[in-house]
Amino acid sequence: MTNPADTPEVEVDQAVNGVVWSIQDLTQLTRRWPHLVQEQLDDIENVHGLLDSIIAALMAQQEAQEQADEPVNLLGAG
Repeated sequence: MTNPADTPEVEVDQAVNGVVWSIQDLTQLTRRWPHLVQEQLDDIENVHGLLDSIIAALMAQQEAQEQADEPVNLLGAG
């Protein structure tokens, strides 16, 4: 017989409860030190911009590689 605590529903409930507790903790800390939270949010935004730049560079590299891999039609289109 399966342990009822191992069901997906219980796992989801536990995960949601963990998130709720984290949000409550974050809310209390934000009220206490709003400037620190803002600094962290600014850092996250900067990292997000950096990741966007990395993604754009990698996508450009992938596109260039795909174009280089395409066969060249020396006879023309017809």
